[in-house]
Amino acid sequence: MTKESFNNFLDVTKEEWVEQVKKDLKGKDFEQTLIHKVWNDVEVLPFYCSEDISKPIPSIRFHEEAKLPGFSPRIWNNAVSFYPTDDKGCNQEILSVLQQGADAIIIHLRGTENLHEILKGVMTEFIHLYFVPLSSPRMLFNQIMDWIESLHVKPGMLQGAILWSPTSDLMKRNGDFQENIKLGAEMIGKLSAFRDFYPMTLNFSMYEDSGANGIQQSFLGLAEMVEMLDAFIKEAVSTAMLFDNMAVYCSVGELFFPEIAKLKAIRILLQELAFNLGQEISPASLHFIISSSTWSKSLMDQNSNLIRQTYEAMSAIFGGADTLWVRPALGEKASELEKEWPEMFPPF
Repeated sequence: MTKESFNNFLDVTKEEWVEQVKKDLKGKDFEQTLIHKVWNDVEVLPFYCSEDISKPIPSIRFHEEAKLPGFSPRIWNNAVSFYPTDDKGCNQEILSVLQQGADAIIIHLRGTENLHEILKGVMTEFIHLYFVPLSSPRMLFNQIMDWIESLHVKPGMLQGAILWSPTSDLMKRNGDFQENIKLGAEMIGKLSAFRDFYPMTLNFSMYEDSGANGIQQSFLGLAEMVEMLDAFIKEAVSTAMLFDNMAVYCSVGELFFPEIAKLKAIRILLQELAFNLGQEISPASLHFIISSSTWSKSLMDQNSNLIRQTYEAMSAIFGGADTLWVRPALGEKASELEKEWPEMFPPF
């Protein structure tokens, strides 16, 4: 096929396309038949033309360039979650999945586990570590700091985040918001030297898991961010400090293209929020942990969940994930197949 193959085709306007489609519908209403709404608000047309774009769309980079020349073009980490009950056994499982291709681990902790035993032999400088508090965030923070100080972990040897925010903790445990803000400020102060480890996370995911649609997730998460900014300023944590020390955690549902658009929109909106507060940040500087959702899964048809998780994982990657977390629908009760789903197949 040569470049000249399409030269004989005449330009067709969108209006002409619509007229042809109406003829093919043979009397059926165009809007009722082919136009639908996503999330009850966003109208989706059956096709789009260049005429639908009022001005050129700027190219936005969502990821930093590879730090090493010739490094793999893959820009996301595959994460596997763990719920330690036996510290030594959990350590063996972690080492096993890392050898199978995982490059990020998410550990759910109550604050009483032996983190030294769980992470024994794990070369943290080459992977991402994420911690999720199952009880008191204070206990988890003390646990992490004890591990860092006793092993003399250097800032360049730790990458990842604590999947916790003062607001989400308030909603989950009915805690004290002001005390959570003070704890967050303390965590930022003690971990600020760890440039690639984020001591707190803006959590959009909890809205997805509660049944909110993409639009609702976006404005509720941004409203949460505004509340936190106001509260942290009172604790002498500036807007710049908060953005530098905060990761972003989102979930994706079953709507493939809308979920991709949602993730990109959240990244751009956070950049605009920072700009309106006098801070210039690049979209690539925001660290996004993106997981599959729990809302879209079925307890009765678990095999279909693997298909749903695959599509959601693709949405997350195309939407700009820095870390991809395919969450087992049954959590710590999930089968080995579901737990290790991301490692079974190499990334494209």
